[in-house]
Amino acid sequence: MFCTWYCIALIVCWIHCLDTSNGLREMDQINKRSQLHRVKRSYSPGIRSKGWLADGVKQVNQYDFTSLDCKATSVPYPNYYWKKNGQNITQQGNVDLQGSISQFNNGSSNRFSTYVTSSTLYINCVTLADAGNYTCVAEVGTSKRERKIELKVDAVANPSNATTTQCAQKDNIVDIYMETESAVENSGNDVRLFCRASGTPAPSYSWKNANNNTIIENSYKYEITQEGDLIIKSIHSSDPRFYKCNASNTVGHDEYSTHFSIL
Repeated sequence: MFCTWYCIALIVCWIHCLDTSNGLREMDQINKRSQLHRVKRSYSPGIRSKGWLADGVKQVNQYDFTSLDCKATSVPYPNYYWKKNGQNITQQGNVDLQGSISQFNNGSSNRFSTYVTSSTLYINCVTLADAGNYTCVAEVGTSKRERKIELKVDAVANPSNATTTQCAQKDNIVDIYMETESAVENSGNDVRLFCRASGTPAPSYSWKNANNNTIIENSYKYEITQEGDLIIKSIHSSDPRFYKCNASNTVGHDEYSTHFSIL
């Protein structure tokens, strides 16, 4: 009798262990599929809905200095351009926004990267003719989002002398019209922080470490491009994360602060 009960106990224990083993293997397969899904989703290029600004209406006075904003969270960074009443337009200072970003590749085809970038259309010394329907377009490959803004302009009869003087210099003013707000990259990758400005004469660019105001020079670690962007090569946990871009000409300057994170 003891042998019979002992054998039955062994069989029950064996069945329980087999079920547990199968359950663990099934859970392991589910976890692997879940991880694979997350990785594929992370690497999928495109523009995310998070942070995208809603369509809107902006009302300003004639001779005002105003701007229209557009921001995208994307993998990787997008190409921006603006339209007015359906036609492509340029920034004041004759800076072409169409195709303003040349594609950046740090040699890794499967790199994880998330960029929060913004594009600003400056309209300095607004005229009645500036009223209309504006569209910001952000593109990453076949992924595209648009933000539509209606600009309404109220007429002003007699502008002040100060306003007239400002308007005469509207094209000289330095405006940073595209920048990186933040970026996320894997350790070992390069990261590119955008800083594009308009103005006449064409602005020059300088970058600083925002933590200690150290001026950044071109080196094996840093590259300041002709367009004004800062490329930080082979990022590491010991690298500074916060930076400041300054764009300036003989008339004035504009500054912007940005940062990146490392996975």
